[in-house]
Amino acid sequence: KKATVIGLGRSGIAASKLLLKHGYSVTLSDSSDNSSLQTQKQELEKLVINVKLGDRFSPTEDIDLIIVSPGVPWDIASLVKAREMGIDTIGEMELAWRYLDDIPWVAVTGTNGKTTTTALIDAIFQAAGLNTIACGNIGFAACVIKLFALRCSAFCDDFGRFGCSRLIGCCAKPRQIILAVVALFKLGP
Repeated sequence: KKATVIGLGRSGIAASKLLLKHGYSVTLSDSSDNSSLQTQKQELEKLVINVKLGDRFSPTEDIDLIIVSPGVPWDIASLVKAREMGIDTIGEMELAWRYLDDIPWVAVTGTNGKTTTTALIDAIFQAAGLNTIACGNIGFAACVIKLFALRCSAFCDDFGRFGCSRLIGCCAKPRQIILAVVALFKLGP
């Protein structure tokens, strides 16, 4: 099985390691190239993850799965082409979702207040004695929960503006999820 991960950030690295752990041959592609990324590349290549920096990803038919990091737009030409080719193209959150089928999620989305709401829900659950983990735009990348087999009774995700609609739309089986939508309006004049 071959997977390509787009974006060498926290989420891309966690997704790459999780895929490697589950038997995928992984290529991580990033359009940037600097000394910090070169250092990360060296570390990841020790794990047998192929890293392409300064790369303008173009899908090929031998790719089984593409993981898109949160900061990468879904409408770029290469991802549109990948979907047209029938390549399974998902975000890092959905990858985590596929492997974390035994843990309830609290998903937070909206235009403003997502991070604050996620942190508040996490704090409320912890005060109630639940072992929760905040992840997404705050805390860990979601794939880290599975990668390191962190034990928790639920975790709270700041899904960004559009993450929840993609995630909920992809569910192949019923799951335990609570969705919080915050501030669906523009603030200011």
